[in-house]
Amino acid sequence: MRTHLGYITIFLLVPVLFLFIFLSYQEWSLAQSPYHVLDERIPIESIKLAQNSYMKGANGKVISEISTGEKRTYLKLEDIPLFLKNLFIVTEDQKFYDHAGVDLYGISRTLLMNSQNKTIEQGGSTIT
Repeated sequence: MRTHLGYITIFLLVPVLFLFIFLSYQEWSLAQSPYHVLDERIPIESIKLAQNSYMKGANGKVISEISTGEKRTYLKLEDIPLFLKNLFIVTEDQKFYDHAGVDLYGISRTLLMNSQNKTIEQGGSTIT
């Protein structure tokens, strides 16, 4: 009796095994690399980067660079030429050396002008 029950069990489980093998092969053939899935589901245009993103190899060599149109390079203050610093200050905030980071006169003027025009016409440009 046990022998017959064992044969019947094996006879019923063999098709289930083949079904699992077939379904596993289908899943295996549909599998994609994580990089492909991420590239497909997250469009690069939707990513907002504050600065360039670099991928580097173990040897430090840049493998890939992602940027959104702007190629920013951050410099130390001492690396910026004095002429460029002065040019920026003259165009943006002439009273830069007279206040402690916030130009109350400039912000007041901007609020008044923008409220009179009911649009954003000016900015209270302060460089900090």
